[in-house]
Amino acid sequence: SLSKSAAYPVLTESIELVQTHVSWIFLTDTHAFKIKKPVNFGFLNFSTLDLRRFYCNEELRLNRRLSPDIYEGVIALHETEDGASFIGNGPVIDYAVMMKRLPADRMLDQVLRTEEHVPPTSMDPIAEQVAHLHGRATIYPAIGKPGCPTRLHHHALENFAESAGLRGDLFDPDLWDTLRHITRADLPRILPLLRTRLRNGRVVDGHGDLHARNICMTDPPTLFDCVEFSPDLRCGDTAVENAFLAMDLRYRG
Repeated sequence: SLSKSAAYPVLTESIELVQTHVSWIFLTDTHAFKIKKPVNFGFLNFSTLDLRRFYCNEELRLNRRLSPDIYEGVIALHETEDGASFIGNGPVIDYAVMMKRLPADRMLDQVLRTEEHVPPTSMDPIAEQVAHLHGRATIYPAIGKPGCPTRLHHHALENFAESAGLRGDLFDPDLWDTLRHITRADLPRILPLLRTRLRNGRVVDGHGDLHARNICMTDPPTLFDCVEFSPDLRCGDTAVENAFLAMDLRYRG
């Protein structure tokens, strides 16, 4: 049904479907309509209509901090005689986040792949936006709350418990053993520093998924698609958020 242009509240000649493991994203000529799949992976739960509506609204609220002109609203998907449609007043069968479509060829991962030289100064407006977000974001000063270093420690060790069965298959066993050893040794050593930074207001409600595919090199750059489904993955030390993007840029050369 959603392959038909008549199902949309905007004029379009083409419709393209892009899927992730948690979303269906319908791209019109001018907009994207993002519907959450009815899945429960533990770290996220979109299994009911109420949960999907709630997290659509959370996605809108949180991403408007960085991209208020891109995220236009949450729109209901209705059951009609012609199938599912964003137009009409039939029973609501789902919800979507409606956002302006960004140019695919300006996504930072594409720019890094196709342009011969991306100057370091191109990071300056991105850094300014991240600093602005961190400067006005909710601060989490309490132990035990999202972003707490003790919880970070727990999540880091949990990675090894969850990946142990893939050691020697997906992961090189020597590398896996080395990373686990370093993590177990280093985290207790740096936890006092992280707790000091927590007390000093360095743990904030940030983006949580700041990598090249979530940055569009418009003018100014557009930072989008933050983590809406888990405060634990979104909230953290500002240095961790910056390190996440730095890690991705190093990976991409």
